[in-house]
Amino acid sequence: MPKPPTTAPRPAPLRPDRRGPAQPGPSLVARVRPAIDQLVPADAPVVLMVSGGSDSTALLLLMARLVPTERLHVLHVNHLLRGASANADEVFVRTLAAREGIACTVKHVDVGRLAEEERGNVEVIGRRERYAAAAALLGELCEKAGVPSDQGRIATAHTRDDRVETFMMRASVGTGPGGLGSIRPQSGQVIHPLLALSRQELRGWLRDQGQDWCEDETNL
Repeated sequence: MPKPPTTAPRPAPLRPDRRGPAQPGPSLVARVRPAIDQLVPADAPVVLMVSGGSDSTALLLLMARLVPTERLHVLHVNHLLRGASANADEVFVRTLAAREGIACTVKHVDVGRLAEEERGNVEVIGRRERYAAAAALLGELCEKAGVPSDQGRIATAHTRDDRVETFMMRASVGTGPGGLGSIRPQSGQVIHPLLALSRQELRGWLRDQGQDWCEDETNL
């Protein structure tokens, strides 16, 4: 006697997904806002150290969205090391600052000559000169605004990548336990509001904004 045909069991009906579409995470601006609120006193001037690279370009644009632009002042230091390339970076920073309505100061420092005269390291001397220029500019801005000098801020574009690199570098040279800390969000008047973000995130955000940046082959 032939067997009756078998039928495959019906699949269980799918339960409706009541969660709805995935919600986007907070924007980059929203993620930076708490750091700015914590690190920047109200009404204080802020010097933005901008080289034109991706990190500092993102810093400029993010700060322009979070702090009144009249309180911001871009500082670009041309180290006179890369000829036409360095001059192109200077023009890029000037143009970007003007587009965002932010005042911009450019300093020319012959770092190569200073390193030769002092028999020092170009990178170390370049860093020293940048921070000296930033401190002098901030003092002028605080005096003009009638704000105590210790209320002013110098913002740099250090990211989570820099924080990790700094920690690994200090660990590799055998620093003691007290020296193993990496970059802190604030050191005196100097603040690092982008430490929670990676360079990849910043570049992705810049691409979304249609914003390019400069590439510095020396990474000075």
